[in-house]
Amino acid sequence: MTKEAEKVQPEIFTDELLDALGAWQRGWKADEDLKRPITDNLVREAGKLPARFRAAPEVCYWKRYLFKKDMEPLVMFEGLDDGVASWGTDRACAMDFKGMVKPESVTAAYFEHKPHPDEVIVNFLALWADHGFHEAADG
Repeated sequence: MTKEAEKVQPEIFTDELLDALGAWQRGWKADEDLKRPITDNLVREAGKLPARFRAAPEVCYWKRYLFKKDMEPLVMFEGLDDGVASWGTDRACAMDFKGMVKPESVTAAYFEHKPHPDEVIVNFLALWADHGFHEAADG
């Protein structure tokens, strides 16, 4: 790539993207008032990434603690809609995430799903596999 082409090419891994990813990873401690802006920012910034960073070609797994209030929508209707959530490709990791039990929950459920392209906000594994992402994260 020529120096001129490098100057024209937009920065993929911006500071805004790295900030959004970091905020998502740090979490919101179950505070829904914090979750919304963190999620909105992640969706906005990750939406600027090339499609290869917004696809999950594999089956993904997610563990969700279930509370009494969750049982009716889960069993009687079309399930639970938690909006944006972190899924992973390692079933064992999903099962161990945040421990096996949460005292105030009824139980935990493990979900398996092959995501459609429009369901994926960002694929962290694809980001970490990219040398340019490592440079941006280290920089």
